[in-house]
Parts: sequence; C-alpha cells; structure tokens
Amino acid sequence: MIITRVVSLQAGLQYTYRQHCLRFNRNEENSAIENIYIVNDYAGYSTSSSLIQSQIHSEALTELVAHLLSEPAFDQLRTKEQLGYIVFTGVKNINSLVLAIHIIVQSNHKDPQYLDERIEDFLISFKELLLQYTPEMVQENILAVKDRLLEKPKNLNEGSRNFWSEIKARTYLFGREKLLAEALTPLTLKDIMEFYDTYLLSSSSSRQKFSSQCFGAKTRYPSTVSSPGNVPTILIDEPNIFKRKQPMKSLPLLTQKPSV
Repeated sequence: MIITRVVSLQAGLQYTYRQHCLRFNRNEENSAIENIYIVNDYAGYSTSSSLIQSQIHSEALTELVAHLLSEPAFDQLRTKEQLGYIVFTGVKNINSLVLAIHIIVQSNHKDPQYLDERIEDFLISFKELLLQYTPEMVQENILAVKDRLLEKPKNLNEGSRNFWSEIKARTYLFGREKLLAEALTPLTLKDIMEFYDTYLLSSSSSRQKFSSQCFGAKTRYPSTVSSPGNVPTILIDEPNIFKRKQPMKSLPLLTQKPSV
C-alpha cells in the first residue's frame, strides 16, 4: 500500500518554488502564482472527542475565512488592479493531511513576484475591512457557508466521493458537513480576527506559507527573491532535494471510527 506523505514547513518563513514556462511551453504568455497558507493538519487524528471538536472548529473557521476572502480578493486583484483574468480564493485539502487557504492569480502582464506582493498587500488591507464587520454581517456570511455545506449532493458520484475521501484519510467523519455547520454557529468576529492574524498575516510568527510561482514566456526571473512583509524566504530550486531534507508530518493514527 502506497502511503502519501507531506513535508513539514517551519513557521515564520516563506517557501518559494518558481519555474519558468520556457522549460515546458515556450508559447505560454501567462504567469501564475498559488500562495498556500497552512492552517492545520490532521496528523494524529484520534477517537478523542475533544481533539476532533478542536479540529472541526479550526476547519469551520477555515471555510468561513476563505468565504469572506473570496469576493473582496476578486474585486481588488481582478476588477480594480486588473492583474489577470483568474483570481481564486478557497480551501485546499492537501492529501487529506493538511488544511490550508490558497490564493491563485494568473496574469499575462505581471510576473509572479509582483503578484505575490499584491496578494500580501491585499491580505493586510482586508484586515481593516474585517474590523468593520458587524455581528449581523458575520452571521449573514456564516449562514451562507452553512447553506453550502448542507447542500445535498447533486448526484451519486458526488456523494460517494465525500465518503471515500473520509475512508482514504482514515478520519471516518461521514457527517463532517453537519459538524462543520454546527461549529460555525457560535463563531464571532473575535474568532475570525484571531484566526486571520495567526495564519494569514506576514507579521505572524506562526504563519506557514508556500508560494508556487510560474513565470510566463515574456518574463524573467528577478535577480533577487522578494520577501513581502520582510519575511525570511527559502527559495526551492530542486523540489525532490527539498523534500528529502524536510521532516515529514505524522500520519493519522486512527484505527477505529471516532464518535463525537
């Protein structure tokens, strides 16, 4: 049985992997960036109700913050700054072991290093917008996320895919959507701000960020690697060598179905 592993990243650093399209498609004019902000991992998932509830709480906050970011990110980076046609923000589940928020921007006239700086500036400015949210606005967004989570599968394939993802991850929380919806109910703006400050802002010593950057045909690698927010940056030249040198995240130890 092949077991997928995920490397562990050090908090307080930015890991940047960049590649140029000339290596695989000389006609590709678009540049693209995917910034991944790691929130939590499922390592050590156990039958402990308190641990599962803590992880569900973290996952619910991740869903909510990703939802809050989505429209403002598109409005700022796509509509106002016109960086590119594609601007996407969402939740990323990495091999059922790591939970993260990721932001993707594709541009045909700006290089990824510039895009990285604009994403980081947006995250800082969005905090000011969050501070203006009223309790009613928070509840309105919570209801929107709940409706999406509790929406019935559109077909048998979608429903079975949800079950198999739990089985493959050995988490067996087949009622995960309901648990997430319940965990969303008591969340407040204070919870959102603490989450945001911890996992998304460059000023946080707890933040784990991985930036994957692809340079288009009309761009070239900058002479220096930018460090938005003056965060120490590790440039990854060879992914395989990098992965061999990094410690691995622990695998879930769950051996039986948890009860919550």
